[in-house]
Amino acid sequence: MNSLATKIAIADRHAIMRNGITNFLRSLEEIIVIFETSNEIDLLDAIREKSAEPDICIFDVKTKKIDFFENLIESLKQCSPNIRILCFIQDYDESIIFRLLDIGTNCILSNDCNLLELKTAVYKLRNESRFYPDFISGDLDKSKKHHHFRLSALEIKFMSLSSSELTYKEMADKMKLNLRTIDTLRGGLFKKFDAVSRIGLVLKGLKYGIISID
Repeated sequence: MNSLATKIAIADRHAIMRNGITNFLRSLEEIIVIFETSNEIDLLDAIREKSAEPDICIFDVKTKKIDFFENLIESLKQCSPNIRILCFIQDYDESIIFRLLDIGTNCILSNDCNLLELKTAVYKLRNESRFYPDFISGDLDKSKKHHHFRLSALEIKFMSLSSSELTYKEMADKMKLNLRTIDTLRGGLFKKFDAVSRIGLVLKGLKYGIISID
C-alpha cells in the first residue's frame, strides 16, 4: 500500500451506488478504498476497532434521519479527530446544511453531482480541512450578508462566554444571573440561530462576526 495515498471508507446502502463510487475512486491516482459497507454503523465500528483507519469517510445523509447522522459524525470525529467527512445530500435545506457544518462535516455534495465534482472534492480534502461547492458556499455567503440578528447585550455576552470552558453554572455566576435565566438565554439563541449545540452556537457567532476568540 502506498503510504502517501489517501485512504477512503465508503458506506452506502445501495450496492449499485457504492460499487460505482468505489470503482471510480480506485481508478484515481493516490487514492485507495480500504473499506466499504452498506451500513454506517459498521463503518463506525470498524474505525472504533482500528480495523479501518481512513483519511476520508463518504456516505449519503438522509435528511429525515439527520439526528442519527449528527450522532454518527460526532462519533467518527471523536474516534478520529483528523478524519474528513464527505456527505452526499439529496435536497438543499439551509437548516440541514448548517447542522452538518456545525458538527464538523468537511464536504457536502449534492447527490446529483458528477464524477468530476467528486474527484475534485476528494483531492481537495487530501490537503485541505474542508471543501464546499458553489451551491453551498454561494448560498452561505448570501445568507451571511442578508441575515440580521437583533441581540441584547446579555445574549452577546452569553455567546461570548459559550466559547470558553466555563460551565453554565459558572457562566451564570459570572453574569450574575440564575440558571433559569441562563437556560432561557440559551434556548432563545439556539432558536434564533437554528443551533442544536453549544459549539454550534459559537460557530454561528464566529461566522456572523458577533463574537471572536482571542
